Amino acid sequence: MRRTERQIRRGSLITPWGVGAIIPFPNDDTLMIAGLDNWYYESENPDEYEIEDYRLAERLGVKVFRMPPDYHERGLNRKVRIPSVRFPRWYYCPKCGYMQKVSYYSNIKPTCPECLEKNPKAKPINMIPDRYIVVCPEGHVDDFPFGEWLHFNSGHQYDPSTCKLKRLSRKGTTSYSIVQYECTTCGVHKSFGDALLPEALSRINFQCSGSMPWLGIDHSDCDSHASELKVSLVNSSNVWFGETKSSIYIPYDDMKAKIRHDIETNLTTIRLLISGASISHIAEALSKSKNLSTDMYCKMLEQRLNNEGWENANETANEDDYRKDEYDVLRTTIEIKDFPFRTKNLSIDNYDSKLSKYFKSITLVPKLKETRALIGFSRLVPVGEKSDLKTLRKNMSRNPVDWLPAIEVYGEGIFFEFNYETIKCWLENEEVSKRINLIDNALLKSKLYHHYSDASLKPEFVMIHTFAHLMINQLSFECGYGSSSLRERIYCEKYADRNEMHGVLIYTASGDSEGSLGGLVNQGKPNALENTIFAAIENARWCSSDPVCIESRGQGPDSCNLAACYNCTLLPETSCEYGNRLLDRGIVIGTLDNSSIGYFADLK
Repeated sequence: MRRTERQIRRGSLITPWGVGAIIPFPNDDTLMIAGLDNWYYESENPDEYEIEDYRLAERLGVKVFRMPPDYHERGLNRKVRIPSVRFPRWYYCPKCGYMQKVSYYSNIKPTCPECLEKNPKAKPINMIPDRYIVVCPEGHVDDFPFGEWLHFNSGHQYDPSTCKLKRLSRKGTTSYSIVQYECTTCGVHKSFGDALLPEALSRINFQCSGSMPWLGIDHSDCDSHASELKVSLVNSSNVWFGETKSSIYIPYDDMKAKIRHDIETNLTTIRLLISGASISHIAEALSKSKNLSTDMYCKMLEQRLNNEGWENANETANEDDYRKDEYDVLRTTIEIKDFPFRTKNLSIDNYDSKLSKYFKSITLVPKLKETRALIGFSRLVPVGEKSDLKTLRKNMSRNPVDWLPAIEVYGEGIFFEFNYETIKCWLENEEVSKRINLIDNALLKSKLYHHYSDASLKPEFVMIHTFAHLMINQLSFECGYGSSSLRERIYCEKYADRNEMHGVLIYTASGDSEGSLGGLVNQGKPNALENTIFAAIENARWCSSDPVCIESRGQGPDSCNLAACYNCTLLPETSCEYGNRLLDRGIVIGTLDNSSIGYFADLK
């Protein structure tokens, strides 16, 4: 693996890029981030990069999280870098079109040998990576087979050692036919438009090689048929879908999580000591050194040594079950000295009496910490909620590692707890469910259907999700935050009824000073928040695209929204947990034909 000479923000290696992603850099350069087992922590002290979030580590089955190394001098004139490989490997000269295939591990960008041969005294011309690649649904990625495709059915055999390929562009049209490829050795030439036909790869008998450049693997087993492979642009959005898990750091069962983490970290040493000392003595020694509960440590150590299955017990935990812990804490007041989480729960009686019908309480969160971890990725389609975490992690490194890359960001927020009694009465209106069925039907037709459950979507989830979008837009306007600096965290099950959660946290967690200036919490106080809510609901009653927007039967990504567009509801995708899907103003404020289906229809 080579070390990149380009700079990138630390948080950008969690999202929108990460391991296996192709990053476009200035000056027409593209690099693919290498696997975790090649990240160069061994030359430095990795402890300084560690992130403490035992609850999330327990759920994901890892010992620790590490921040991506930052790019600056660290003693002995060394720089900490993230390793990468060159991909795609096909490069062409922007002047003469000469094509050359380079190594994954080339340290320098290639220059055109043809132009240099013609004019040795001229400045070398940097070649440009070709933009076409082949993507496999199993996560593999390879260069487009230009030589084999170009020579197919031409009467000439492609020989990489003798055939010279050129890439030429014609003027006068915007279609793919402007891109022409030719072999100057054989004389064959083709328009790239032919390569986009569905049977193009099958016709030349191209099979996926199982290539995983980010792990240094050229060939591996792959069951994908040629018809399942896709020719794609290198910067297309379907080339890499990162899957992240986030967690609000809360003081819930923190002792148990710390003990679990400590036992896993010292398990090898404990097994060596167990023959010469009792479990209770080992537990006492280790727990006192870390200021942990000795009794709990002893009990959990016995369970671990007896293989009672608590190791990585929460690795497949349901997201809603995981968030229930946060939901319970967010409905309380917490003041812990030097802890990165502080809340003040206020009864809705402290606010305008009009809000008591819709909310149960409001919690101000002046201090919070969020951990965002990259757990894996997929290609062609998003990962999906049902994906196995162990399977996802296999693509992150060639050799198993006990950590995941993550970042921690600090901020503040406002938590809204909805009135469940009002929600139950609202759900008795059959028209509400009928309207949400339109989104369910869109999900069934969507290529992203596997991302969701087989059960029916819950109307209260769509309502709370849409309310969060309306509030973020209004808070951005009133507080001066950029809408991309505010995020939502929904506490409501989308399909099941295992946990009674009906709330949403709107918070800043942008990793800079904008996330901790106090403006959001001040806006959540009594005599201020009411006007924001009233304004958000009133603005939602009319969109500049109405009546088209409010009467829509499906719009937005995969038609999974009803009355929701960029003029009224949609947000930057970094702010929305669900990619601007599952939204509808209609069940928040009602529709032109039926105002009664709106949860806030009576709020004036």
